[in-house]
Amino acid sequence: MDLNKIYVQHSSLSGIAQSLQTVVSNIKSMESAMDYLTDQSNTMWEGKAKEEAVKDFEKLKKRTQTVCEELQKRADSIKEAAAVYEKRETKNVSDVSSLSTENIFG
Repeated sequence: MDLNKIYVQHSSLSGIAQSLQTVVSNIKSMESAMDYLTDQSNTMWEGKAKEEAVKDFEKLKKRTQTVCEELQKRADSIKEAAAVYEKRETKNVSDVSSLSTENIFG
């Protein structure tokens, strides 16, 4: 593999980052829905059942928040890589455009 060549287009990386951000957004929406349902169920449940349900939900919520944070970090890293790739692509196009047949064939 030639390390001086770009094998991925920045638009592909940007699309992946956007997909990850969509997943994070969807998870957060589901989490909000679960918050609502948990609040609603608190009026119906009592005692140990209520405590256990809330405890289980809080554990799940912490895990999903950790997953969301990791996915967001990955999305941010991929967006940064996309920006680097875009800059390189732009430079390559500019470099090629500045060439003329006189420069190439003398």
